[in-house]
Amino acid sequence: EKKFESVFTVGPITPYVEQVGELHKRELLVKFKKSSEIKKYILNLLTLLSGKGGVNIDADVDPIFY
Repeated sequence: EKKFESVFTVGPITPYVEQVGELHKRELLVKFKKSSEIKKYILNLLTLLSGKGGVNIDADVDPIFY
């Protein structure tokens, strides 16, 4: 298990760059043990990415409890 600012995740936190036209975007794929931790993680992520270009967030929540 890895820990990110008190948020425990299942599996790796996986950043990757995908080329979209002439633009690039960063994506993070994260599985959470507790869906209640998502808000805290997103706020921390926004803080880390502030000042590094536009940030778009798309949350796809898996209903399965780990």
